Amino acid sequence: MKFAATLSAALLAVSTATAAAVSDKRDLLGLGGSNGGPGQWACGLSQDNIDDLINGYTLLLTSPGSATFNATAARILASNFTVYSDSINSLASRPLGQPSFPPGRDGFVASQFSTPPIPVLTTTDVYVGGYWNGTASNPSGGVRGGNSWYGGNQGQLCSDLKVSWRWTASGIGSNTYPVNGIVDFVLVPGNTGLGQDKLVVETVFAEFNTAAWLLDLGVQCVAPAVAQGSA
Repeated sequence: MKFAATLSAALLAVSTATAAAVSDKRDLLGLGGSNGGPGQWACGLSQDNIDDLINGYTLLLTSPGSATFNATAARILASNFTVYSDSINSLASRPLGQPSFPPGRDGFVASQFSTPPIPVLTTTDVYVGGYWNGTASNPSGGVRGGNSWYGGNQGQLCSDLKVSWRWTASGIGSNTYPVNGIVDFVLVPGNTGLGQDKLVVETVFAEFNTAAWLLDLGVQCVAPAVAQGSA
């Protein structure tokens, strides 16, 4: 059986998504929630930015060809965007540890047009992590280069900011088994100016329960018979 037609949908965005309640988790980077006040995470990542990344990524995987598809990809993905998923690679008989889609944002976007949607995905948690490297003396200096940047109105110097998105997918095939998984977004400053203006997704690491996925699609794996008397 060929699974190519359903592979990128396995990254599991779906027609409906429930945003996790994460407004009480603003101390994850040890900044006491002082970075921008209500609705603002550390290092310049706002709650609106988080919601936009998750909802936008959901749209890319559930609504290819929609009116806002290309604009959403340009808004939330870096031009060198890459996906790594051994769950997808194992289903496709590809080498583990390799990129799961053609390189770059354009290659990923093109792959979505041959991908059917997944019916429902429910967010179970969202976690933000990264490094706070102290307060910059010149927060107006903008991006420093590499994966470090000034973020937020406190001028924090930040690096390696990530968002982990946990979800449960349902409605796949027979819908007998829920498919649990996680998507990790690696974020970098976007093209809109300083890091606090917008962070975009440079890399995705995604894994999910491929056994439940295949059973829902009707794939059966029968273990070979064990010869009598063998260990």
